[in-house]
Amino acid sequence: MWLGKISSRHSKIAPKLFIIDQKLILDEMTTMKNVKLSRLLVTNGFYNMTRNLIFVSQSIFGIFPLSGLRHRSSDRLSFNFMSISFLFSIFVQFCIAFMFSTSIFKQLNSKIVYTKVVKFVFFFLNFLVYVNFTIVARKWPQYVKHWERAEQKLLELHVMQHQDQQVQKKIWKIAIVIMALALIEHTLGIASGVYVSKSCWGVQSAEEAYFRQSFTDFFASFKFNIYLGLFVQIINFYCVFAWNFIDVYLIIISCLLTEKFACINRKLQNESRKIHSSTFWNEIWCAYKICADLVEQTNSLNGAMILISFFSNLYFICVQLLACFKSESSILDGMYLWFSLTFLIARTLALCLYASKINDESCKPLQTLRSIHSDYFDITMNRFSEQLMSGKVALTGLNFFYLTRKLILSLSGTVVTYVLVMVQFNEAEEKESDNNPCT
Repeated sequence: MWLGKISSRHSKIAPKLFIIDQKLILDEMTTMKNVKLSRLLVTNGFYNMTRNLIFVSQSIFGIFPLSGLRHRSSDRLSFNFMSISFLFSIFVQFCIAFMFSTSIFKQLNSKIVYTKVVKFVFFFLNFLVYVNFTIVARKWPQYVKHWERAEQKLLELHVMQHQDQQVQKKIWKIAIVIMALALIEHTLGIASGVYVSKSCWGVQSAEEAYFRQSFTDFFASFKFNIYLGLFVQIINFYCVFAWNFIDVYLIIISCLLTEKFACINRKLQNESRKIHSSTFWNEIWCAYKICADLVEQTNSLNGAMILISFFSNLYFICVQLLACFKSESSILDGMYLWFSLTFLIARTLALCLYASKINDESCKPLQTLRSIHSDYFDITMNRFSEQLMSGKVALTGLNFFYLTRKLILSLSGTVVTYVLVMVQFNEAEEKESDNNPCT
């Protein structure tokens, strides 16, 4: 009797213990899954894909004044007005502002000539680049968190099982190639400036002749000094870096956004047997909305940056085209001008093509939807296809233009138009300008 009571108690407790064990196992599995997802984000997430590149640009050139970039976790990432990186960035911005201020002063005291305002435009645009990167840096921690939440959801939906290591290698290759070519262009520019200044070596010292011809507006306001010359040359180098880095930055963001849409398309290809399932398309649509939201957030953060990038590239393509067709340029000068023009066009085209891939990849699910027979088409598929046909997912410069393949043709026509206008202005100004290079 007593033994029977004990056995009956054990039979009642056993199912409860089994339920508790099941809950513990499920909790443990959920914890392990979350740990695995967090490890994937820490090692190959958006933050760590971009962290090292931003850290290098910040440490050397004062772009992206952020704190906490040395840590692999984004939890320590912050923007601090009293940080060394921010104060360094403000100092560089002040120096660039000082440079284009001297150009303004020179232009106000003389007749405004097209060829004389090129340096002013160069310094002014790069000042805007630095200011915009500072504004972006202030919002960057929230932007990174938004990316991490999106990546977490995509991993949970099994759309993005892992981040491809090839993407990170691709990012570094793009950055290294563009910045290496920019360094070659800058070196050729200095060599060309030294060669052109040779005609004044009898009147001035070699150093003074080079710096006076390269930075005419600055040394029209200040007496020449070798230390001032080196200061101006360093600031000019910082501007060259910023001018090229803005395109590198936009290309990298474009590559990472494209990869998110490519993950959706790979899932559609790998799981083609499920395309008649409404549940499957609910997951795909949910993933698509997450990626589209990332593009919208990117446009909100970088719209002004895209506009500045394309305006500066277009302007200097026109300037270099005009300079290339001048008959009196030397071999070294011509080599620099043609290399600079080719590199600038290639860089602009690269930005257009990489950015347009976002739009290309975002439209691909529509092709799969159109291949489904009407008998299987339900309300989810219908609404998703309507969104794909009516909406445009692409980077934009403050909604003035969209970065799609059609933009390349529009840019070509714009360049031809403005070059013709600039040729007319240049011919009229050359008749009245002082052609003595030593004055």
